[in-house]
Amino acid sequence: MDSSLQNKNKARNWLSVLPVFALATAPILQNYKGYINAGVTVILLALPFVVLLLLLRRSVSMKCFSVLGGLYLYLIFKILDHGTSVTELGLAAVYFLFALAFLDGAMDPKKLIRAATAIACTASVCIIIQYICYYIFHFHLKLVPTSLLLDSAEQWVKLAQTGRYSITGKAIAFYRPSAFFLEPSHMAIYLCGPLLYQILSPGRGLRSKWAAILMTVGMVFSTSGMGIVAAVPMWILYFARKSDTAGDNRLSFSRLFQPRNLLVIMAAVLVLLAMYFKVDFFRRSVNRVFSSGSDYRNAVAGRVQSGAAFIRSMKGSQLLIGISDHYSEVEFHMTGFNATMYKFGIVGTLLSYAFYIGCLRHLKGKYFWLAVLLIGLSFFTPHTHGTFYMLFFIVFLIDGYHEKWKNAAPQVQPERAETGAVSVA
Repeated sequence: MDSSLQNKNKARNWLSVLPVFALATAPILQNYKGYINAGVTVILLALPFVVLLLLLRRSVSMKCFSVLGGLYLYLIFKILDHGTSVTELGLAAVYFLFALAFLDGAMDPKKLIRAATAIACTASVCIIIQYICYYIFHFHLKLVPTSLLLDSAEQWVKLAQTGRYSITGKAIAFYRPSAFFLEPSHMAIYLCGPLLYQILSPGRGLRSKWAAILMTVGMVFSTSGMGIVAAVPMWILYFARKSDTAGDNRLSFSRLFQPRNLLVIMAAVLVLLAMYFKVDFFRRSVNRVFSSGSDYRNAVAGRVQSGAAFIRSMKGSQLLIGISDHYSEVEFHMTGFNATMYKFGIVGTLLSYAFYIGCLRHLKGKYFWLAVLLIGLSFFTPHTHGTFYMLFFIVFLIDGYHEKWKNAAPQVQPERAETGAVSVA
């Protein structure tokens, strides 16, 4: 390789370190103090490097605008629908530039995936240590620096300090740590991408399998009902794949029930049943998903009922373009689907799913199933629509387009394409 090209690649690698770090940590840092919040702060610090990396590319493949068109239309509609602010314009610019830089090859999505996997594994180790400290040494290992949290995150302080309080301030009957994440569901959602990537990546060896097992333990120990429910179908996908080929979406129930896989599944079911009847926190976590009780609400109902009630009250033009981009008191209960419907109506909701639906049409293997998972999660969590988690997951899916272009025709990958490009220099 030409020395000048080597130097250019080294420069790009160094320039991409801060943007990758920023995007991997912004979902965690967005609840801490900073300019608006610490997540926004690290993203803004990284933004000049993203712009510079794009300028070094000199041209942008038109394919990028085709892939990201739905996302960009969603951002534009959000701005036009109910007016805008400097903050909203800035967020739109961040989405536009970061997504474009990753898709066009200015930054490597796999670097973010590796960084996210390292963070997810570290969190899983930390939550195991928290359980050891609590149940063996009888103290809560606090890993969330509560003094640095935003005032708006005050409802989580008691949980972070003790592991035994809900966000309503009510004491709960079992221990709920979340490593260095603000709450268990935040940890579980973050782990979804790295976990599915590790589970469905063929030929990655024992190290990948052990990482997947460690993250699964982390999701279960988080006590997030949503995380536990998400982990089960991921492993079913692993055992039910038609083949180990990376680009194969097909499932085979005959493979699922092969003797070896059946033994593993039965052993896992026995372990889960034993945990359900013998381990209090696990039993209560499962019960939160499927039932109600005196000290906890049904986890699914708690996330969707309030938002669904607001949507049922919408009429006429409200259903088409939404009611308001700014609302209070109900935001915590709004899932991604409900919040988008309430804010931006049917039009905005369809645009918000355009990128994910495009991934279902064009991507294969783990990327296809990640898009399925994210669409499913959007009915139970707000983080698939509009926070840094959304951009975080978009980069995972962008890696799928890199794989698609690489396997189909390496000569037209964005980093090599010169025709059909738009100059940015």
